[in-house]
Amino acid sequence: MKKNIDIIAVVSALALVVLTCFALDLRFKPFNHRDPKVSVIIPVYNVEKYLDDCLENVVNQTLQDIEIICVNDGSTDNSFEVLQKYENEDARIKIINKENGGLSSARNAGIKEAKGEYILFLDSDDMVSRGVCKNAYYLAKTYGDVDAVEIKTIQFKDGENFSFENAKVQEKPAVLSVIKSGDSSNPFTSLGISRYMIWNKMWRTEFIKQHDLWFKEDGLTFNEDTLFNYMALPYAKRAISAVENKEMIYAYRKNRDESITRSTPFREVARNWVYIISPEILKSADRFDFKDGKSWLVSTLIKDVQSVIMLSEEDRKEWKEDYIKDFLNDIWQFIGSDENILTYECKERLRMLKSYCEMQC
Repeated sequence: MKKNIDIIAVVSALALVVLTCFALDLRFKPFNHRDPKVSVIIPVYNVEKYLDDCLENVVNQTLQDIEIICVNDGSTDNSFEVLQKYENEDARIKIINKENGGLSSARNAGIKEAKGEYILFLDSDDMVSRGVCKNAYYLAKTYGDVDAVEIKTIQFKDGENFSFENAKVQEKPAVLSVIKSGDSSNPFTSLGISRYMIWNKMWRTEFIKQHDLWFKEDGLTFNEDTLFNYMALPYAKRAISAVENKEMIYAYRKNRDESITRSTPFREVARNWVYIISPEILKSADRFDFKDGKSWLVSTLIKDVQSVIMLSEEDRKEWKEDYIKDFLNDIWQFIGSDENILTYECKERLRMLKSYCEMQC
């Protein structure tokens, strides 16, 4: 009798250990390279100073079934050597070496190689909390294979002693937004997803590939993520936003001297918007087939372009007038003779931009 009790006790103890291991997501199970849950895509260019900070929290994610795709975009510093060190220690890391082609080219190279159910874009000078993949993936699957999960972003200054433990986060539950079949709601407003950043979102890989979504490479040096979102969000039907959770944070490093954001003059940013981003979006306007979609698109583009142009105080007479006139010409060509597609708000934005050009330029 006692022997039977001892056997039962041993079996129960073993079962408890196994269940505990599964619950804690421990690393006793080998990683399945063919079927990762999340692909983390990290474009790398001359960031040896920040790469350890970035990769440490990625390789130590609480979700182990991930692949880490590091795209070395022709770095001339020791970034590649840092990547090799991590690759030698972690089989989940894959390094893609390529000639320098810019951020869009690097991200596209990562997308082509991604095998995960979801893709998380991470800039190599930024960091993510160690629970970001597990929590974002859990939410995506719990709510039914959503197209995108937006992640809480916290900014910190370069040189600041940042830690996720001390991050100020108000705990807020996830908000699921759904656009049902036949619903003509605007996904940009209904889904609650920002149209500007790409790095604070986890995207369903099949969604990206199904709709042939890529980052534009030719000529675009800034705001490539905004253009991607403008192209992607009209197709999205299910998304999670408004999550605030200490285990699910994207930490964005600002004021880095070498960053594209800091080193690009507003004139160049405005040029991208007027001559590349806006024409690309207007050319693809058929996807904005939701209610008042084209009017919303025109109104939103006016707001975005005007805000960028107004931010710059340089060379006011030399270029702003030409930029605004060229932008307005594109808008009027898009509208054609059918002004009925415009809402009152949109017409007011057009009038205000024209007045701004006449008064300020």
